[in-house]
Amino acid sequence: VEADTTAPNGFVFNPDTEGSVLKGTIQADGSLVLKVFFDRKSYTVTFDVAGGSEVEAITAVYGEIIDSPETTKTGHAFAGWYTEADEKFNFSSPVVGDMTLTAKWNVLTGLPFRIEYYYMDINTGEEKLVETVRGTGSYGQVITADDTPLDGYEFDRGNKTGVLGLDELVLKLFFQPMSYSIIFETNGGSEVAEYGAL
Repeated sequence: VEADTTAPNGFVFNPDTEGSVLKGTIQADGSLVLKVFFDRKSYTVTFDVAGGSEVEAITAVYGEIIDSPETTKTGHAFAGWYTEADEKFNFSSPVVGDMTLTAKWNVLTGLPFRIEYYYMDINTGEEKLVETVRGTGSYGQVITADDTPLDGYEFDRGNKTGVLGLDELVLKLFFQPMSYSIIFETNGGSEVAEYGAL
């Protein structure tokens, strides 16, 4: 009689294992014992970090429990490893085949920014902070400042846009008084020079 060497799922028949008894003659006393050995199959678990820090592939045997590897991505919170079927992988489940797990990330929110508006004093020439606008947004979000000046002023210089990072984004806009010309019509009188004023 010969042993059935058909391997169950996740295993492979190993005919070279010491102690194997694959065939024999049935004895009247029932002493014949056939011994068939199977090895667990090895599988590769690959990790797609989706922009995060690299994670090496893991080789695991059928039925093995693996640990969840760590990965990080600037400006994002890790949301778990997902299968090709877009299901979150449960690391208490055994490995049963080759698979690729993909990291999912949630962009960080609530990151602070402030916009400071400076206006030049027409008397002293000093640039004074007149208004501060504060807010929050998401990592990588482009913040655009409202550059509409107060009456009688015009934009001079500063950063109108910026990208939110982990540190507070600060935009500073500077405004200067508008210049005007005053022309005197003398109606036949002596000429008066044009006068410029803020």
